Amino acid sequence: MSEASWTASIGHILNGHDPFSAVSVDRIWNPQRANDSAKKFFAAACGTGLTTLLRDLHSRGALRENIRNWPEAPRALFRLLDLEVPRSPHEDEGKALLGRLKELPSVASAIADHVKRASRAGPFHRVPYR
Repeated sequence: MSEASWTASIGHILNGHDPFSAVSVDRIWNPQRANDSAKKFFAAACGTGLTTLLRDLHSRGALRENIRNWPEAPRALFRLLDLEVPRSPHEDEGKALLGRLKELPSVASAIADHVKRASRAGPFHRVPYR
């Protein structure tokens, strides 16, 4: 498949989501393309100019302040990158982003909370059933 075909396919998918926002990102959440709705949304909601959506989401601003489940979100969002980075051990960009995110207060507190809860949980995961 040619690059033009890939580009057209991604454009078709993104535009098919209108009037809802749709963004294509690379493996460490750097935005690659967005539909018009997403461009308008991020222009109004973020405006931080950060290069990665994960960094934008973890930085104070309108986008983060309006996420209803923010207390749970940092750990889940960070975990996505934490799982992705080891898949390419020789790529420094992902490792650097992971390190910068760990320094952000929202990520540091989410990681500390996870470690604290995991230490109380014991070696087994409880799976309730009926």
